[in-house]
Amino acid sequence: MRKEVFAVCDPEREYTAAFSGYLTRRKAVPMDITAFSDSEKLLAYAEDNPIDLLLINPVLLTPEVKELPVPSIVLLTDGDTIPEYGEYPCVSKYQACSEVIRQVLQNYKGSSDPECRSAALKRGIEIFGIFSPVARSGKTTFALTLAQILGRSRSVLYVNLESYSGFQDLLGSEGTSSLCDLLYYAGQKTDNISVSLLRCLAGTVAKAGKIDYIPPVVFPWDLREAEGSEFTRLIDILSRESGYEVLVLDIGNETEDVLHILDRCTHIMMPVFRDRISLAKVRQYEEALKSWGAHEILEKTIRIRPPEDIPTGTGTALLEQLESSRMGGYVRQILNEQIR
Repeated sequence: MRKEVFAVCDPEREYTAAFSGYLTRRKAVPMDITAFSDSEKLLAYAEDNPIDLLLINPVLLTPEVKELPVPSIVLLTDGDTIPEYGEYPCVSKYQACSEVIRQVLQNYKGSSDPECRSAALKRGIEIFGIFSPVARSGKTTFALTLAQILGRSRSVLYVNLESYSGFQDLLGSEGTSSLCDLLYYAGQKTDNISVSLLRCLAGTVAKAGKIDYIPPVVFPWDLREAEGSEFTRLIDILSRESGYEVLVLDIGNETEDVLHILDRCTHIMMPVFRDRISLAKVRQYEEALKSWGAHEILEKTIRIRPPEDIPTGTGTALLEQLESSRMGGYVRQILNEQIR
């Protein structure tokens, strides 16, 4: 049986990449997703491939496109209904991706399959927060290994919230955009924060091994100058709209508003050593949580003691080494015994 095709066509390449990526990662509709930024490529594709649902910017709705045998065409507008295209339903692009797809599916006429029509975005995202009041505890090694292993079966976004991540050496991270850019958009007080941030995310995300990751800040003051609300807003938008099934947050002590970030996590893992000094720091941290009334954070926190592994690779090779190392075995043990 042929799988139905959902085509997205908009001249903004970043938007089409972000929206189609959301649909693919989130598995929002049981259809094949394809994206175009001009009508000529759409027409060329349609010559050999039937399209069942077309979401298209009206500027690209040429007479030739109108003649395509597409059961459902929905216009992707800047917010207004366009009188000359009155026969077509319209949805605004400047809203949450989940709301766009909900409105599109309400106007989908092609399939009688109720799975397509409801296509509800019911998958809850898991957020793993890796945090420790103890320095040099193996936190980042554990977080990267966890992300790589989970990435074998699920879509994972790793976010490093440290002043000094070392990722230029570890993963070869040298992109032009970084976490700093996303925090900038998260700090804007406009109605379209989600759309702007997701566009930036599409051009920022890098890949290594089985994970996507946001290149961390290069200069530590970029992280220190960010307000706590920018971090929490960023996490809220990523968890609600990015389409990833798992977020792995590698949280440094310098991060503003750590408690509100941890509060958003479904699982918190705290690497610690068992020496007297480390345990004293942990006790102080836990007593502080109690005094602040953060009992839920304490309840969600799992103390872990990861093995010491010293990988030698870079990028994908590094992650594959970690996955097959003692650290990989330890992460699987924690997942099997404590999480699943």
